[in-house]
Amino acid sequence: STGRKKTVIPCVPLIKIPSTRWETDPQGKKYITFKIELQHGQRVWHIYERYSALFNLHQQLRLLFPSFEFPEFPPRLSLFGSEDKQFIERRRLGLERYFQRLNYSFFNFSGLRDFLDLDGKKPINRDNSNPILNDSDFR
Repeated sequence: STGRKKTVIPCVPLIKIPSTRWETDPQGKKYITFKIELQHGQRVWHIYERYSALFNLHQQLRLLFPSFEFPEFPPRLSLFGSEDKQFIERRRLGLERYFQRLNYSFFNFSGLRDFLDLDGKKPINRDNSNPILNDSDFR
């Protein structure tokens, strides 16, 4: 033994957004969900979220942390419409980059942990289309 102490670095979950899928709401309106794939230690799971839920999370984090310099969030609209395959792919890649960058700064905050289900409290493959964060989520 060298007498050195090991530094334990917390395991930051790996986040990927590998795909999208079309879904239909009860009124028959089609929309895209993004498959968010997470790996934290040995646990691997995924959630499906609409762009609007991810944008709401981004907006809520910005309100709670106004001095933090957030990564760029992908734009809401396309000139060619929301069904344009290239636009959807650019948005998917942009969301993946956003969450990968955000992950290192915010993965210990309970609001983001709950949204991404990092503690395994929610059913796998959930569909949470309207996340709500409060100040108490970050204490």
